[in-house]
Amino acid sequence: MIRGRTHRRDICNIRLRRARSSSAAGKGRCAAGIPWIFSQAIERFEPTSVEAGALVAVYDASGSLIGMGYCNRATTIAIRMIAWGETPAIDELVARRLKSALETAPSILRDDTDAYRTRHGDGDGLSGVVVDRFGDVLVVQILTAGADKMRATIVVR
Repeated sequence: MIRGRTHRRDICNIRLRRARSSSAAGKGRCAAGIPWIFSQAIERFEPTSVEAGALVAVYDASGSLIGMGYCNRATTIAIRMIAWGETPAIDELVARRLKSALETAPSILRDDTDAYRTRHGDGDGLSGVVVDRFGDVLVVQILTAGADKMRATIVVR
């Protein structure tokens, strides 16, 4: 679980640049719920090295926790947010999001529909994960380094 201003020692901590984490309205793009953080918006990584797809805690320029995401420094979108504020363990978060998708989709579809997309990646809070249902079969696409790191958790569900 990630909490408040206490920086985690077991994962990388990211501090955003002031220009990107605060605006005239007092909120930056990420703090407003935009799930992508571009590389030029990052002030520093603590520690400086981070493996592609690693979970990271994201803090604004003043040190306040924004949330959790996963990082790939080799891409323009350096961090893909998966939770804002205090967050549960990643396994619990993934399980909740996948369960929600599988339960919600059938309630909004016609009764004779058995093929549909249950997970749309960023729009459903699991960036890089797309899940389609074809009858009794689920097809999972893992499209980012961070999603690949969560593969065992995603596919088990």
